[in-house]
Amino acid sequence: MSQNFKLDDKLSRIEHVGKHYSLILVNSMKVDVVVLTKNSEPTLEKCLDSIYENVPVNRLIAVDGFSTDGTLSILRRYHEKYGNVVMVSESGTRAMARQRGIELVKTEWFMFVDSDVILCEDWFKKAEKLNGPGVGAIWGVDIPSNPRIYYRAKALMNARHLTISQVMRMNFKIRGGTHDILIRTDAVKGIKIPKDLHVYEDTYIKGWIEKRGYKTLAVENPYCEHHRWAQPYRWSFKSVFLSFILEIKYGLLQYHAFRCLLKNVIFALLRTASKSLTTKDRTAAREEWDMYYYMFLVDMITKARNTEKS
Repeated sequence: MSQNFKLDDKLSRIEHVGKHYSLILVNSMKVDVVVLTKNSEPTLEKCLDSIYENVPVNRLIAVDGFSTDGTLSILRRYHEKYGNVVMVSESGTRAMARQRGIELVKTEWFMFVDSDVILCEDWFKKAEKLNGPGVGAIWGVDIPSNPRIYYRAKALMNARHLTISQVMRMNFKIRGGTHDILIRTDAVKGIKIPKDLHVYEDTYIKGWIEKRGYKTLAVENPYCEHHRWAQPYRWSFKSVFLSFILEIKYGLLQYHAFRCLLKNVIFALLRTASKSLTTKDRTAAREEWDMYYYMFLVDMITKARNTEKS
């Protein structure tokens, strides 16, 4: 039995995804954009400008963690300009904030964009071209703008013959990311992100999408400029240890980082202690410890790369 379909000219194709058919609109599809904010004033305006210039925004859903700077004033100003900013407050973890944002989404696709991110030109148009059967999410590589992060990572990655972009894509495959990601709403249907995931909530989201049978794409273009760690980064053993506990509790990273730390931590502690004792410079000791943190990251990415090749 055959059927004749008469489609509007704005409809480009019917996409078959499992049991679902999705109508993909060209030049007319709008998406809700979820932005988590908390004292995001330094980067928020540039972030919002890049969103409105490069994404067809249905509503901008700002989930704010009770900011005390000018964040809310900026959001109100953009609402006056565009008339589509929805502001809600959430005092809990990032997991709770992302869950709140997902529950407010009304469009077939939506985006997460971090408040310290600047999207590249034509971000959405580039991402839309990558959509295909079974795609549940499209993540654009995040390029760190902080020279301290960029050049240290670049020096280490060059030793492994990788570009920064390749490094970030490998990192996404290991732990996910929500810096600039377009998500099919059906792919996160029914998700309940554990409330204690103040980190790795992005890993949980990626895993959920894939468990529902969808693909997650990590691509070089579109991309974003990520202004993370605008202040000098202060790594602490306590914060990483707590992250490892979450890894183990929810089985998020198959203990990649945990095994890597156990393998190297004694050597790292000895070198860091030596630096502190010989130079009496605590900042230098922190820098030494940070260096080993990035070495751990390189080790994880190299293992992921080798696994991918095999």
